[in-house]
Amino acid sequence: MSETEQKRLLERVHAEPFALCFSGQGFDWISMLREALAEGAREETGKIADAAAQMVAPVAEQLAAARPQGFAPIAWADSDSSEIDLVRAAVSVPGIFLSQIANLHTLKARGLDIGKAAGVIGHSQGILGRYLVSEPQRSAEILALAELIGAAATLQGRKTGMYMHDGGHAMVMVQGVSRSQLADMVDSLFPAASTDPAARPCIGLRNSQEAFVVSGRPESVQRVCDELSATIKDSDGLTPESLLVPLEVEVGFHHPALVPAVAQVAEWAAACGLDAEQARGIAQNVLVDPVGWVEECRRMADLGVRRILEIGPSGGVAMLTEAVLDGENIDVLDVSDAKGKAVLFGA
Repeated sequence: MSETEQKRLLERVHAEPFALCFSGQGFDWISMLREALAEGAREETGKIADAAAQMVAPVAEQLAAARPQGFAPIAWADSDSSEIDLVRAAVSVPGIFLSQIANLHTLKARGLDIGKAAGVIGHSQGILGRYLVSEPQRSAEILALAELIGAAATLQGRKTGMYMHDGGHAMVMVQGVSRSQLADMVDSLFPAASTDPAARPCIGLRNSQEAFVVSGRPESVQRVCDELSATIKDSDGLTPESLLVPLEVEVGFHHPALVPAVAQVAEWAAACGLDAEQARGIAQNVLVDPVGWVEECRRMADLGVRRILEIGPSGGVAMLTEAVLDGENIDVLDVSDAKGKAVLFGA
């Protein structure tokens, strides 16, 4: 692509309806944060992180129980972070959001006018991006809420046993089955009337027409996977193992057993002088409510969006979004790394 064509791409993005997409758990956020800091986002990102830290100071002791290594994402990005548990929800929820704040800063600095976006979609915790775009002046407050949500998720996940441990995963993506088939299997293995709700896995996300995420205690999720391995079939000859994808996510998000975590977030928010009811609503979306990604993507198609820019982290759900919108004549461009930015802005 020539330099002229690259410049024209940004012009076309601004001239046609476009949307921003923010991804959620399971992606490498520290690398995107590191790149954004190197691209000039350090000062702004640091100010926001410091302001958020001051906001959550009244509950610092409670948060420390969920994140014994603290929360120092910029320092981690500047050094070897291999000793830090970056997947732990208490760290990854705010870490992902901060990396998105930083990346968005670099995109705006290079000329992207996010105010022209016709829509914003967020996959799972990516809904925080909606608030970031609509109320950028509240970035620090939203980051503070992300810290509270992540800590509450870690604590409740461990209390219920609904967290990644002993090689087991609390979230597994299942492909090649219908929702009704998967729901019937869960009901058969874990009858609602006789099963502890915390022990009963649920369908937490619908990622595509035949791709769902089962969320719950690792041993319960594994029982579903074992049953599926014996019955699942794929017309392309893929093995059951290739259609069952464990996700590197600490806690079983989008599960009703996390309802107490929602209440905890609201309580902490009140103690910090934040809007407790808004905190409750956002936490409910991130932790408990099921995700319908097909519906979210189609909503953008209904708005007439011609292009979706994936903010990340690290590619995020760009490929998933592209697959869902196949045939809709909507381009999906990953702008979470240097390669995608070169396409959008030019070298």
